Amino acid sequence: MQNLDPTLDARICSLELSRRRAWSLTCAVLIALVGVAASGVQDSGVVERIVVRELVVVDANGTPRVRIGSEDDAERRDHATGIVMFDQTGTERGGLLTFDDGSAVLALDAPAGVGASMRDRAAMVVAPDGSAVIKIIDNQTGVPVRLVSDPAGGGGLEFLDYDLENRKYTVIRESASGREESERDLGG
Repeated sequence: MQNLDPTLDARICSLELSRRRAWSLTCAVLIALVGVAASGVQDSGVVERIVVRELVVVDANGTPRVRIGSEDDAERRDHATGIVMFDQTGTERGGLLTFDDGSAVLALDAPAGVGASMRDRAAMVVAPDGSAVIKIIDNQTGVPVRLVSDPAGGGGLEFLDYDLENRKYTVIRESASGREESERDLGG
């Protein structure tokens, strides 16, 4: 049976042509993408370079577990770039970061809700002047012990004793040069 409405026939032909064009365009895009991907893959199946601003690895539940990228986080002292790790709840638990001020930090955090609200518990820091410190932080955010290097050379193992009532602390440094003791203000 022949359709007697020429307008309907023209519209059906136009739709069929549009569908074919869309399918052709989709196939062309897919072929181009495969070609681009294949051009970056060597025989070993390794892509030589991927450029992204941020890479986020999520677990089976979609919770971010690792983020690689740059950030301007109000809780950080400066713009940071690096790798940040998260626990199963999505709470930050540590990272390896470089800061625009020239410092680099490897830090590990306590789980949320454990101890003081500042959750840093272990840190290795290289300052812009090249000095370094490895510090252990207790649940009250005190630093009972740290290993330090000085920018001009030297360093030692330091034990810290806090006098919160008088807003002071004592630093006892053991080094190859002997034992030194000094009292400092907590500040703030």
